[in-house]
Order: sequence, then C-alpha cells, then structure tokens
Amino acid sequence: MRSERWLTALAAELRRHGLEPDTAANVVAEADAHLRDSREQPVFAFGPPERYAATIAATLAETAARASGATRPAKCGRMTVS
Repeated sequence: MRSERWLTALAAELRRHGLEPDTAANVVAEADAHLRDSREQPVFAFGPPERYAATIAATLAETAARASGATRPAKCGRMTVS
C-alpha cells in the first residue's frame, strides 16, 4: 500500500476509534514524517492501518486512565506495588 493511501486509511481508523481530530492529525503527521525519513513502506514500518490505529487508541486510553488515577496500584500482601 502506498504511503498516501495508508495515511488516509490511518486517519479514518483513528477517527473510527474516537480520537480527537487534533490528536489524530498529530499521529498521522508523526507517521508521515517517519515514513519520509526512513523511506520504509508503511505496512512494514507500522503494520496495517487498522491494527496500528487500534494500538494507538488503546495506548492513549490507557495513558489517560493512568493520568486520571483510574487504575490503582496492585497490592502484594502488605506491600503496595506501583
């Protein structure tokens, strides 16, 4: 898949996963810069756009949950593990 088509598909997938437009645009811009600098084929660099978008969305959701304190440190006996 050519870079332009891959990046367009990535943008659509990021929107489908509910990313804010600015966040999606930043992800696409970063991927585009990497592809231009490395001259790699997008599928070899990132995998299919559907899978890469799902990974990005999951990572951002996990980071947001941690930042909001939604996850608690695990307890191991009497010891708290962060």
